[in-house]
Amino acid sequence: MNSSSPKSNSTWLIVGASRGIGLELTAQLLKRGDRVFATARNTDGSELLKTVRKTANDRCHILECDVSSESSIQVIYDLLHDFKCVN
Repeated sequence: MNSSSPKSNSTWLIVGASRGIGLELTAQLLKRGDRVFATARNTDGSELLKTVRKTANDRCHILECDVSSESSIQVIYDLLHDFKCVN
């Protein structure tokens, strides 16, 4: 993704968005205008992700999710369904 990419209105779910590739992907998607639901196992320690969110207005939603927990995944699914992101 480069800065010449067209503006997009896509919605993304990024798992593991608090660092590494997930954090960079989140930043790039927000930069091009997409909406991102960024998940992390521990949102309290996600200072870099919170910094990225500050530049995104209301397009970045940080959610706590442990993918090894079925109930945690269900909470994320329900939330995305409420946002009309899941068919």
